[in-house]
Order: sequence, then structure tokens, then C-alpha cells
Amino acid sequence: YHTDAQKWLKFAKLLLTSSNDDTDAADSVASPQTGAVLQPDAIVVGSGLAGLAASLNMLDRGGNVVIVEKEHRLGGNSNKASSGINACCPPDNTTVTYGDFLEAFQNDTIRSAGTSARPDLIQVLISRSADAVSFLQHRVGVDLSLMAQLGGHSYKRTHRPNNGMAGAEIIYGMQKAVKQYEKAGKVR
Repeated sequence: YHTDAQKWLKFAKLLLTSSNDDTDAADSVASPQTGAVLQPDAIVVGSGLAGLAASLNMLDRGGNVVIVEKEHRLGGNSNKASSGINACCPPDNTTVTYGDFLEAFQNDTIRSAGTSARPDLIQVLISRSADAVSFLQHRVGVDLSLMAQLGGHSYKRTHRPNNGMAGAEIIYGMQKAVKQYEKAGKVR
């Protein structure tokens, strides 16, 4: 579908109009397995890390979600990531920071971005990075216990699993967490 937008739109319309009862077809999606109708609070396009994180966030708060993915399996390009997730300075001090501090993370990121640097976005990245890693570790159960210093970094701040590639491990954990809501009919 990625090369044919019209084909993708036809698929999305079919998905949204596949209702088997009297509910408004534009606002509901029928499960092909059970015929149960899901009235989504959100339709998430893409099942990479951002899409699965958004879906899990909504599901944890009681929402109903439909995830639309153009590929035959979940995970997107996030599934192929090999390095890890950069984060600095968890507030609970449970992770060794190897001397790292937020200003160093910001300076390294600005230097790496060069003329494309967006200080406002970089500030969001660095200020929320520890929370993102904590979410993956504590809510999703992903092991990110190894720390590495990769190119462009002044300190060890890349969080990695102790086995396997980071992307595959993270996406596996995210899929597992999201799929727990399938039996309750909260996600499709």
C-alpha cells in the first residue's frame, strides 16, 4: 500500500465499513474473528514504536483503538533498530548515569543535528527521555539494562537490551502489551 495511496484509502474505508450490526459503520469496526463491533476512540496509523506507544497509552486509559498497518506484520522500521534508545538522567537515580547530565545530552544532540537542529524539539527529547525508557522498562517489561556510548555522545546514554537487537526486543514487548487488550475487544 505504500506505493498506492488510493489502494490504501480503499482498504481503510473497507475496514471502517465492515460493521455487521446497526451501529454507524463510519464510527465502528467489526472483528473478523468474532463479529463484535469496536467503536474506536482512535485509529492509529502505523505500528512502529510511536504507533504502539500511542495505542498502549490510550488502551491503558480505557480507550478503544484500531491500529492500521500497511505491512503484513507489526513493528515498522522500529523493529529493525539495532542501537538502543538514548536517554539521560532518570529522576529516581536507579540507573548509573556515568557522569552524564542533561546539558551534555542537549549539546551532543545539537552538535549532531548541525544546521538542522531544532532546539525546541531537542529540549522535549532530552527532558522526556528518561521517562520514555522508564515506560519501556516498567510498563512494557523491556530489558534496557546495558548502557553504551555511541558515536556523537560524550557519555554512555544508549540503553540497550542484554540480548538481541534493541528494536526487536522493544517492539516484541510493545506488541505483547497491546495484544493483552485483544481478548477484551479493546484493540483491533
